[in-house]
Amino acid sequence: MPELSGLDDEEAVISDQGARDRDTQKKQANKDYVEKKFHAKERDVQEGDLFLLEQKRQNKLSSSYEKEPYEVMTRYGDEVVLKSSNGGEYRRNMQHIKPFNIPDERAVSQSELGSASATAASASAIQVMAPVTPITAPAPAPAERDSKDVFTTSNSGNAPRGASFGCGTATPSKEICKS
Repeated sequence: MPELSGLDDEEAVISDQGARDRDTQKKQANKDYVEKKFHAKERDVQEGDLFLLEQKRQNKLSSSYEKEPYEVMTRYGDEVVLKSSNGGEYRRNMQHIKPFNIPDERAVSQSELGSASATAASASAIQVMAPVTPITAPAPAPAERDSKDVFTTSNSGNAPRGASFGCGTATPSKEICKS
């Protein structure tokens, strides 16, 4: 093989290092762009955390996740090993788990208090309001047809195709027929 003339080994190493640096910068720039575009975030999964495991849905009304929480035993990158309450271990990808949120006792008691006060407020509002009696007005007398009532043509009429209602028109109007 022919040898490269004019290049020392030191110059070749320096140019290789420059290419590696540029490559690393470009890869980092692409990674930052994709993470920003797809709103990527790091999942904080620690050993001992509780998660819900995704299940196959039987019908459209069934839940997408199981009801009982699973404990994280270990994590390897995007893979987690979960332990159920009955002792079974499951290996799943992180896309198939969802954090289990334990409801606070204080939040539950506040929501109960909120619903109790709302019920009391609505009860007091009912006591304050007087019963409403409907007011009925006499029905208007049916109008008599005038001999001058005429029908005009309209594309939006509900009449069957080809029907006419006097003077060759399809919908009513208050115009006088000039024929």
